[in-house]
Amino acid sequence: MIAVAELTGAGKLIATKCFTFTETFMVVGAVYLVLVTFTTIAANYREKRYAVPV
Repeated sequence: MIAVAELTGAGKLIATKCFTFTETFMVVGAVYLVLVTFTTIAANYREKRYAVPV
């Protein structure tokens, strides 16, 4: 599992080394958005698949 702190920390290291803060954190944000979107879609699919009929 990748945590937000790990993504942000890695981005901070890269940004400090290359002095490209805006670009680095835009990429970190995009990666986080993709991960959250994929996780949300997968969770919704599993929830609907294993739902108990009422």
